[in-house]
Amino acid sequence: MELRHLRYFDILCQELHFARAAERLHIAQPALSIQIKNLEQELGTRLLARTRRKVELTHSGQLFLAEARKVLAQASKAIDTARRAERGELGRITIDFTRHSAHAGVLSAWLSVFNKRFAGVELLLREVSPIAQFDGLADGTADVAFVTTFEDVGALGLSIRRLAEISMVVAIPVSHPLSRRKRVDVKSLRSEPFVALNVREALPVLDVLGFTPKVVQSVASEAALFNLVASGLGLAIVPQTASTYNMSESLKFRPLEPPGPQICVGLAFRAGVLEPVVNAFLSCTPEI
Repeated sequence: MELRHLRYFDILCQELHFARAAERLHIAQPALSIQIKNLEQELGTRLLARTRRKVELTHSGQLFLAEARKVLAQASKAIDTARRAERGELGRITIDFTRHSAHAGVLSAWLSVFNKRFAGVELLLREVSPIAQFDGLADGTADVAFVTTFEDVGALGLSIRRLAEISMVVAIPVSHPLSRRKRVDVKSLRSEPFVALNVREALPVLDVLGFTPKVVQSVASEAALFNLVASGLGLAIVPQTASTYNMSESLKFRPLEPPGPQICVGLAFRAGVLEPVVNAFLSCTPEI
């Protein structure tokens, strides 16, 4: 038994007339009669009571029709699911991101466009540290990643799209004289103590100074860094997006002069043939 047999039977039951049903199915009437007869023989029961004047469903035919229509509906749903999945409209996508790519507004802007166009796709978001942001792409646990450092993506078998740039600022305790300036000259920071993130977790932010700063303490988290700066232990060079932290009463974030290089936010993904849902995600470029 094939799906076409169920479809033939369904159309015939709608028409209760072999000629009209055959016309709808675009087959010859004798061919339809043979297909229905074969179906009855396979089932071992009569589905239709035929006379020269009319065609009627038997009791077995009525019950079989109800189940056949369920099968046809499920098959139609399966076909639709497969086609939607091929268009990237269904499935799940795992997105890794760094905190600063999220605070830059890149992640939310992209997700807003994607959700409007592909609401049937399940999103799995994972915040990762800058040093670990390529790991998920390498081991296949992430489909795309909003990154804030750039390794040799070609060697890693990755492609990357540059999306936005983040300026660097200096975090200063409100009690420090430099906090009263609108911009801070980099030269004035040569004698200042600094607090820095652990190298394995940090963006290369201290490079913007052009000299080796005096780092008095390294910490593993930005929360620890900001609290130490607020306590007066030292200053910190951070991405401008760090100013979105709720530390305004104890910290000031001031632009550097000269500004120095910026941190680039990019969207990284595996090069080559991509899953349809990944292609769908990449097609949703927002205006950033």
